Order: sequence, then structure tokens, then C-alpha cells
Amino acid sequence: MKLAEEEWQCSMVVNKLARKTNLWTAKQNSLLSERGLKDAKKIICNWPEFGRSPLISLDDFSRALNVSDVFYKDEGSRFGINTFKVLGGAYAVFKYLDASASDMNELAAKTTFVSATDGNHGRSVAWGTQKAGSNCVIVLPSDVSDGRRNSLIALGAKVITNPGTFDDCVRQAAALANENAWIEVSDTAYEGGGAIPADVMQGYEVATEEAAEQLTLPPTHVFIQAGVGGFAASVTAFLKRKFGPNRPTIILVEPSSASCCYDSIERNTPTKSQGSLSTLMGGLACGEVSSFAWEILKEHADAAVKISDVNVVKTMKLLAQPNQCRRKIVAGESAVAGLIGAMSTASNTGLRDVLKIGEDSRILVYGTEADTDPQLYKKLIDG
Repeated sequence: MKLAEEEWQCSMVVNKLARKTNLWTAKQNSLLSERGLKDAKKIICNWPEFGRSPLISLDDFSRALNVSDVFYKDEGSRFGINTFKVLGGAYAVFKYLDASASDMNELAAKTTFVSATDGNHGRSVAWGTQKAGSNCVIVLPSDVSDGRRNSLIALGAKVITNPGTFDDCVRQAAALANENAWIEVSDTAYEGGGAIPADVMQGYEVATEEAAEQLTLPPTHVFIQAGVGGFAASVTAFLKRKFGPNRPTIILVEPSSASCCYDSIERNTPTKSQGSLSTLMGGLACGEVSSFAWEILKEHADAAVKISDVNVVKTMKLLAQPNQCRRKIVAGESAVAGLIGAMSTASNTGLRDVLKIGEDSRILVYGTEADTDPQLYKKLIDG
């Protein structure tokens, strides 16, 4: 595998507010904490279907990037719904039910949960409500693939289609919750939206604690899909609390058409993306950063990278090719964003120097989904 800089174009902005010496504040700890992680694990790890996701060494990629290691945390097998999101939305459902009633089963049967999604978060909420015995309503944009829409229906969710963007769906879900006394399970926080998005992020932390346990040495660099920022904030929070000023360099990765975290870092304030939000990486088609996520990312995320769709299918195909070092990896469209960010910066001498990527660097990326739409995956891989 050879990397040509001209084939892996990206834009990068450095966060002027981020320092590895920045303290972990009380406000940040009120959102994501060691105590909160322990509470999440008590629920998540007791689900019969629970199993630790694999950490795969991508030796072929590390050679191409001229670094010591590239590790891929493969979240594609989580609970049979092929995405890390189940750690967040489903956990938030169970936490609400567990904290709200002595008879959880009775409350569950009377409760309707509602959420907006581009696909994967909704599957998490639907899986959790089906498991708990609750009702579920999911609002999703009209451009979400039929395969992802049908998977929600198969999990017992009522699906409402919104002709607008993901952010429009968030607003519709909030309105439905208010009108019907439903419980909104949002993975993005906004003014007046309640505390549940923090529970979602807290559940996500399980994946990064696993990765830390699976690694012999801590990573030096972590490239994370951004979206609304919730998952990125969960990764960042765990690494900051665990390693303090010795934490890895943290880089957010977004589509160039949906770059709310990049734009917010560039302006040092939450900024709505001016892009079209149209991207093959549908799970990252988000225009507004979560306020809870921003509270963490604004001081502890070192840089943000914008990538185009041009290398998405190419990277999916590279992972799908097994070799002597590793097995075939099934990676969905949004799963490869972090890896593309690593390849784009490591192949650019200037960006490589800014991020201090060298021959001894140990890079961690997250494969956040497998083939959540099998038909679309096959079409892309075979095309």
C-alpha cells in the first residue's frame, strides 16, 4: 500500500485553546466521570449479549503511514446491531427506567422513547426499548437509506420521516416529546434538552476503556469521528481522566460538507456548519455541535480535520482485503473517517510535523460501524 499526498487531501485546524496541561474541570466531570462510567458498566456489561469488541493491529496501514502502530477498535459486532451506538442510546433507556421506578418492567411498558437519528443512534434506542419492553418512535431524514430505515422497523420502532436535515429531526423529536410526554433520547445536547445526552456519552466510554485495557502501550494519537461530538467527547474524556497531561494527541475528523466541530474550533465558539450536510458518511451528517460535547472538546481536542467523500469507498475496500497480518474487516461508510483522517495527515509532511507524527507514533482509530446497510455496503464494495 502506497500513500500519495495528492490522493489524500484534507484541511486541518489546530485548537488554540487546547493544552494537554489543561485541567479536567468540575463542570466537565459533571458530564462524564469515573463514577458515571462504573454505573454504565454495571448495566451494559450485565446484558447477556455483552462482549468486548476486538482491537485489530493494522500492520499494512502502519507501514504505509511510516508509524509504529495503527490500531483499529472494531465496533462492528456490538450486540448484533453492528455499531458502537448501542453503548449509548440503549444504556440511556435502561438508566432512565432503572432510576425512575422500583418496578422497571411496569414503567417500561408505559413509556415511549423518541429520538432523532441518521441511522445508528436510532438503532441503539430501538434495540434498547425492544429489550426493555417500551415503545419507540424514531425521526430520521428522508435521505437515510431504505436498509437503515427497515432495520429500525424490524426492531419495533415507529419511523417518522422528516424532509429536512438531521438537526431538523432533532427539533421534531423534541417537539414530539413535549407534546406527548414521551422521553427524548438525544445524542446531542441543546439548551433546554435535559441531561440524557450525557448518559449517552457516558455509555460510549466503555469502548475506550476497553481499548486502553487491550493496548500494551497507550496511543500517542487518536483520530475520532466527530458528528455532533458526543462520541469524540467520550473518548477525549476517558483519555484525559486516565492520562492527564500525558494524554494522546486528539484529532477530530469530519466530512467537509458537515464540519460543525471543525468550524467551532476554528472560531473558538459553537458554530453551525455552512456545508450541505450531504455526505456518503451519513452517520456524520450533522450541522450543529452538541453543547455537552463542546464543553469537553473545546479544551481537550487538539485539532480537527475535514475530509471529502472521495477516499471513503477506497478505504472500505482496503479494510475488506484480508492479508497475512489480519482478517477481513467489514467497515461501513462512517467507520473509516478516523482512519482516513490519519492517512490524510500522515501523508502530508506539513500536517505530520504539526501533529508530531513520527516513526514511533501509535495511532488509535475507531471502526464505529460495520455494514449497517448490507445492501449498500455490498454495492459500494463490489462497485
